[in-house]
Amino acid sequence: MFENRVPHMLDNDYTPYSALDIFVKDMGIIARECLSQRVPLHISTIAHQLFLAGSAAGWGRQDDAAVVKVYETLSGVKVEGRLPVLKKEAVLQSLPSEWPLDPIDDIKGLIKKNAKTLIVLDDDPTGTQTVHGIEVLTEWSVASLVEQFRKKPLCFFILTNSRALSSEKASSLITDICRNLRTASNSVENTEYTVVLRGDSTLRGHFPEEADAAVSVLGEMDAWIICPFFLQGGRYTIEDIHYVGDLDQLVPAGDTEFAKDASFGFKSSNLREWVEEKTSGRIPASSVASISIQLLRKGGPDAVCERLCSLQKGSTCIVNAASERDIAVFAAGMIQAELKGKSFLCRTAASFVSARIGIVAKAPILPKDLGNKIESTGGLIVVGSYVPKTTKQVDYLLRIPS
Repeated sequence: MFENRVPHMLDNDYTPYSALDIFVKDMGIIARECLSQRVPLHISTIAHQLFLAGSAAGWGRQDDAAVVKVYETLSGVKVEGRLPVLKKEAVLQSLPSEWPLDPIDDIKGLIKKNAKTLIVLDDDPTGTQTVHGIEVLTEWSVASLVEQFRKKPLCFFILTNSRALSSEKASSLITDICRNLRTASNSVENTEYTVVLRGDSTLRGHFPEEADAAVSVLGEMDAWIICPFFLQGGRYTIEDIHYVGDLDQLVPAGDTEFAKDASFGFKSSNLREWVEEKTSGRIPASSVASISIQLLRKGGPDAVCERLCSLQKGSTCIVNAASERDIAVFAAGMIQAELKGKSFLCRTAASFVSARIGIVAKAPILPKDLGNKIESTGGLIVVGSYVPKTTKQVDYLLRIPS
């Protein structure tokens, strides 16, 4: 019985091969007969009551494995199996065709109408890897921020390194930076900005603490945007599940070594549930909105704008994406919404930033680009991560003959 029913429970598959009500009927017959014969049924009587409770809750016509829902209701713990590891190519090919128009030119045009500067608070030094020609501040005095605002830049980064701090210190740091941003912007005429909390594409970092700190200074936003897609790192969000690419597979983020991080560990791969988990239930999964890949690829930027404008103030919205075109479509729609007066606080990986400011990737810099005419081999490899995957990469590198 256990071997047969448990897979149904884990798959949430309650197709009625043997209805729960049949169990109620049969166990009721047994209970009445044993009562007439004065035969005690200690365990069976309790089991009968549990199945009866399931029937009373409306699950009587479902498979008898649905009795697990009674336990879920009593304990508050949901029984579910691990999400499957997917074949990357098969999944990507199964998605609708990308939005046919490249939104980058539209984004550049929209930016001219939208005077907001994008300010990226980068929680470690890797956030700039998808941009070029953008200034990075390593200190955030009011004077430095005023100087930046006077330049009217599309974007600038502030390197906070907050991922290396405790939650309390990270919150305090973001609060101080946002206060300085507010003071500096008030000192420069016609200055508006949108803040991006650039975080890790594998969901590690101080969320929601940094977001809470930002809105405590900047005020409530129309929505928090959660967008961890990062193509270069193989991070995809599909049907609200965040995946980490591993060769030809897509592994749910909650089943990777990143989810076991000592400081920022998590269990949920579904981003709606991840938000609920990280906020300790303050933001329930059921209240989290979602921008689907279907909406991005069939509706385009206008549909994104309409969806964002329909959100209740103070919402949290996750963004699905499986390509850089998807992110560009979202960015274009978000700018349209900003032009309609909407305000957003973004928690994203690096790919969003380049799309939001219309930056196109450049080829890696070659020695000749730096004026070096001497052909030579070799280079410096900097290892800055301590996760098991990096250790494997270094081990592989060391085995390559020099």
